[in-house]
Amino acid sequence: MASPASGAGAAPFSDSSVAVCVRVRPMNDRERAAGGVEVVSVTGPQTIAMADDPSTKQEDTRDFAFDQVFPLVTGQKEVYDRSAEHVVDRVLDGFNACVFAYGQTGSGKTYSMMGPESGLTPDNEGIIPRMCRDIFGRLGDMAAKKCVGTVEATYIEIYNESIRDLWDRDNDGLPDTIGAVAAKSTSAKPVAATLSSKPSAKSVDTPKPAPAKAASAGTGPRVRQSPSGEIMVDGVSRAVVHNFEGLAKLLAEGTTRRTVAKTKMNAVSSRSHSILTLYITISDEDDSDGNESRRAKLHLVDLAGSERADSTGATGATLKEGAEINQSLSALGNVINALTTVPASGAKPFIPYRDSTLTRVLQDSIGGNAFTMMLCCVSPALVNYSEILASLRFAARAKAIKTKVTRNVDPALAKLNAMVAENKALRELTAKLVGVCTTKGLAAEVAKLPEIPATV
Repeated sequence: MASPASGAGAAPFSDSSVAVCVRVRPMNDRERAAGGVEVVSVTGPQTIAMADDPSTKQEDTRDFAFDQVFPLVTGQKEVYDRSAEHVVDRVLDGFNACVFAYGQTGSGKTYSMMGPESGLTPDNEGIIPRMCRDIFGRLGDMAAKKCVGTVEATYIEIYNESIRDLWDRDNDGLPDTIGAVAAKSTSAKPVAATLSSKPSAKSVDTPKPAPAKAASAGTGPRVRQSPSGEIMVDGVSRAVVHNFEGLAKLLAEGTTRRTVAKTKMNAVSSRSHSILTLYITISDEDDSDGNESRRAKLHLVDLAGSERADSTGATGATLKEGAEINQSLSALGNVINALTTVPASGAKPFIPYRDSTLTRVLQDSIGGNAFTMMLCCVSPALVNYSEILASLRFAARAKAIKTKVTRNVDPALAKLNAMVAENKALRELTAKLVGVCTTKGLAAEVAKLPEIPATV
C-alpha cells in the first residue's frame, strides 16, 4: 500500500492546532519616503518582536512566538519548504487542509501565495503554484506504486459578500463545462501520473477573460452543508485536471478575472478573497495488504487585506469594497475569538460562522475537520505600526485554535483492510504452530490437517 513521499523540508507542526507562520516583507518606496523606520525584529526562527509604539510611549509585551518566522531576505522557495510543504503530506494521506494568507493591504499576501503579478517563474512562484506542482509530482511517483489519483478543482472569489466563479468563461453566472478542456489527455485513465501528456489545443486557446459578475436571482454559486457537516459551494465550474500545466493555465485564466483596484497602499490591491479548492481522491490498486481509497479537500486562500480609508485614499466603489473586506475579516476575527474562548461549564459555544460568506465557506477548515496553516504577512515600517500589531495579535489568537482532524477513508474498505490484516496475522501464527508441532514429532498429525486455501 503506497504512501505519499514526505517532503524533505517538512516542518514539525502539530496536527492538533492551527499552524501559524509570519513573513516580514522588505520596505517599499512609500514606507521609505515616510522615514523608513523599522519596528519589527525577527529574533529567531520562531520569534518576532516589535518596538514600543513611539507615539504613545506605551511599554508592554510586543514579543510573539509562532511555528515559523521568515525575515526580510527569505526567498519564495524557503517560505514554501518551511511552511506549506508539509501540508501536502497530510493531504495525500487523506486529511483535509487549508492554507491562507492574512495581513493588511500591501503586506505581500498575494505575492507569497501566487507570486509576482508579471514575470512568474518556477523560482519566484508562490505557495499555491508550488503546492499544486508538488501534489501532481508526488501523485506521479505514487502511480508507480499502483496508486491512482484524480484531482478536481474549483476557483472562486468572494466579492462584496457574493461568490463569483472565476472559471465562468461566458460570464452568465452558471458553471461552465471545462473538465474535458482542462484535463483532456492522451491517456484514457484519469490518473495524475499522466504528467507528460499535453493539454488539448482548445485549452490553450481560451476565450478572452471577462470580469466575473454576480449571478441573477435564483442562479449562481451557493453554500450548503451536507448531512455529514461538510461545507460545499454548489453552482461553480469544477474542472478535472490531470497535470500541473493544465491547472496552471486555468489558474492564470481565473486570476485575470479577479477584482483588483489601485490604492495608495497597493497598485494592484485585491478587492476580493480568492479560494482555489482541490478535491483529491487516491485509490490503491495493490491489494496485497488491503485496498485503500482516501480523499481530501484542500483550500488555498488568498485573502484581501484589511485597510484604513485614510491610508488607502479609497473613494466611491473602492471605498465600499474596503468596508466589505474589513467586515468579512472582522467576522473571521470573531470566529477565531469564539473558537479560542473557553465557554462556561456545560455551555456549548456559539461560533458565528454565518456572519459572513468567507467564514461560512471556510467553516469546516477554520475549526473543523482540516489541518489549517496561516501565513501572516506584515510590513516592517513604523508608518504601519497599528496594522502590524493587529495582524500579529490576530495570528497569535489563530494559533490557539485547536483542531480535530480525521482521515477520510472509505469505511467499507477500511473494514476490509482490517480483515485482511487479521487474516495475514492468523496465517503467520498458523505457520509458527505447524513448525513447532513438526519439531515435536507431530508431523504426521499436521499432515492430516486440511490445507488452507491461498485465497482465504
